Amino acid sequence: MAWQLIYTSAPRLLEAGRTGFGTVARHRAVSGMLTSSVERFSQFARLPGHDPRRVVHTYRILTAGSATYHVFSCLQDAGSDYTGRTNHIAHHLIAEPREIRALAATGQTPADVLLAMAWRTAWSEGPRYLDPAEEVDLSSLTASNSRAWAAVTGNPAHARLLWTREALKGCYLIVPNGASTLELFREALLAGSGQAWQTSFTPCLGPNDDGADFRWVGLSASSPMRGQVETSSRLVLDLTQPARLPPPPELEMPAPAVEDAGPASLPEPSLPTREPPKERLRSHKSQPPPASTIGDWSPEIRQKTAKSSKNVIVISLVIAVLLIVSVAGGLLWQYNQQTQARTAYDNAIAKTWKEHKLSLNDTRKWLEDQPDVNEGKTLLQSHEEFFQSMRTLLSKPGAQGRQRNAHRNCHPCRASEVAGETRRHMETSERVYRRERHSPP
Repeated sequence: MAWQLIYTSAPRLLEAGRTGFGTVARHRAVSGMLTSSVERFSQFARLPGHDPRRVVHTYRILTAGSATYHVFSCLQDAGSDYTGRTNHIAHHLIAEPREIRALAATGQTPADVLLAMAWRTAWSEGPRYLDPAEEVDLSSLTASNSRAWAAVTGNPAHARLLWTREALKGCYLIVPNGASTLELFREALLAGSGQAWQTSFTPCLGPNDDGADFRWVGLSASSPMRGQVETSSRLVLDLTQPARLPPPPELEMPAPAVEDAGPASLPEPSLPTREPPKERLRSHKSQPPPASTIGDWSPEIRQKTAKSSKNVIVISLVIAVLLIVSVAGGLLWQYNQQTQARTAYDNAIAKTWKEHKLSLNDTRKWLEDQPDVNEGKTLLQSHEEFFQSMRTLLSKPGAQGRQRNAHRNCHPCRASEVAGETRRHMETSERVYRRERHSPP
């Protein structure tokens, strides 16, 4: 069963607080990521040369996250919206690979779904989530047979031109005005039913569409984009000039995969209503075998593996960058802390020498050269205590009186003798401190 998503202009959208163009209805199984991807190609261009009454059908194979979806779309004019401006509606069916496998086993094609679906032409309800009962059974959508290629080119075998090696790389089909490009695609898909569900297409390329999204692209003969596509590197098949078309190739369908499938195999592909039985269709050997007929869907599995590997690589790179940044930040912080501690230590030494008016250059240099700042702080503290004790001793009244008497008795050298004794005492204490600190126990 396929989910639905409806996109148009409305005064209230399914996403609260939004108005204008957006999703007005969808099934809850359609995720937000998938909704955003589908909304991207829900635009209907109104440009000069493009018929505003045209109906645009597309079939895409879409990847959202790690999952693959098959999206059928119908875009068309929807009159005026609630503001009186032009409006359009985009109605989408979204199917999972398991649903597509079941359809491929019955010989159905994506064009059958697009031709037989009753597409909405307007939306007059309020925004809502669709009920499970509103899921669409794609197996019930089968289009009637037609002879579009015979009517356009005179030869139904020309349908096989879309299965040549060059066409499978990308092909533009220029169709006479009035011809049904979607029916032409359906007959071509029947010619390569084993690969029909791996072939994305649009019968009408719009100016907002990316041609790379589709393997087959249809254009009317009067399309304003015709000049642009005729100069592209893709194969261009101009059905307005059938005589210039290359002869249809003789192709052989890849039988081995079908034989292995047993009862679930697809019927022998042919165009029973459009060509004689002798023109049995064959697919090119270089094309991959039909994944749908062997109960597997290898393209999606490989894509999931590639996506998961890419995610692992991205996560690993992010973790590595975070580790490098954290380690570098820690080293930088440690360096800043050490620099600040060394600067504070040097400032403390300078302050001590300035406060006590010292001229012990050797002692100062010895303290400044200490490799360990914490050990240097301990040494500086012991010197500070010693300087302070000497300062207190010299400031006692008796010491001051002796100094005054020395000056009064004209003995100027007495003060220098006291200072010399002080320095010698400090140097002796310093040597004792060093021996005690560095001598073995």
